[in-house]
Amino acid sequence: MADEEQHLTINVIGATGQLGRKVIHALQENGAKPENLIASLCSPVKGNK
Repeated sequence: MADEEQHLTINVIGATGQLGRKVIHALQENGAKPENLIASLCSPVKGNK
């Protein structure tokens, strides 16, 4: 089991806000793969920017 790679999915709620964007960026800088990140929106209108 030690040789198996673990997969973790991270959901960032409020990803269009200032803190949410910084969290997504920091996760990617620290090696999180984009396919393992979920960016949830509180307001769909903000997601269209």
